Amino acid sequence: MICGPCGYFHESRDELERVCPMCDTSFQTREREYVVPEFGFLAGRTIRDPGMQPPERSWNGATYVLDLAAEQNEDLTFELANGGAVVARAGARGKLIAVSEGPGGAGYFICAACGWGTSITSSRGRPPKSHEHPLRSRECRGTLQQRSLAHPYETDILELSFDGLALPHQDDTTLNSLVSALLEGAAERLEISRDDIDGTLYPRPGGRRALVVFDTVPGGAGNAARIARALDEVLAGALDRAERCDCGEETSCYGCLRNFRNQWIHDQLIRGRAADALRPIVPAIHPGG
Repeated sequence: MICGPCGYFHESRDELERVCPMCDTSFQTREREYVVPEFGFLAGRTIRDPGMQPPERSWNGATYVLDLAAEQNEDLTFELANGGAVVARAGARGKLIAVSEGPGGAGYFICAACGWGTSITSSRGRPPKSHEHPLRSRECRGTLQQRSLAHPYETDILELSFDGLALPHQDDTTLNSLVSALLEGAAERLEISRDDIDGTLYPRPGGRRALVVFDTVPGGAGNAARIARALDEVLAGALDRAERCDCGEETSCYGCLRNFRNQWIHDQLIRGRAADALRPIVPAIHPGG
């Protein structure tokens, strides 16, 4: 289950508790189960004319933090222009899980017998009475179960904890816009491929949330630590990214904050919110630098 107020991802092989362990709020959403396609996928046997239009790509899910870095390599504090501070902690072996909920967040029908699957929306919400076994080319009448798809992995993680003076607003729009601006600023200023880094939010006790930046490569590539050491430059790059775009400040576009990976929250990405959060805190000064 995912906590609505704080976004905490809660999982267990046993029965789940009904109260969020991070914010003490009762879970209002229903439980879901996921499967891990560790052996990959088989494509359908039917061959069709590809036509003139490129295939549509979509991402209907999110990445959640299961555990922060087990091996901490960087622990730096940056003093910000408005008198606040941000603590940057980077390390290895952080645990993440990428969850795909299918088109519209409806999930998938997965056969418990043969592994055949289809999105629930493509079958109009009703499980088909039968399907073809993906390996034996014969009819299968196995039970179809509603499931999500998930991929847990370990990688390098950077946790950014802003104090209340540095970042007073903790609403989803401000935080998600700020994460996207930081990722774009890091990619531009440190010459990191944008596909090699991503970010999310992580709930902390007391109702606040940390910003998390992570390497998308399983095992990590050292980008999280690089961003931690150069956070002052990354924050400046994030502000520049949020301010210089030609789209309206009340929205965002692929020239500033949007990309394929964050399309599930495009409606929450507002470059004006990111700029408003960054202007009071840039420049950032490392006390030891």
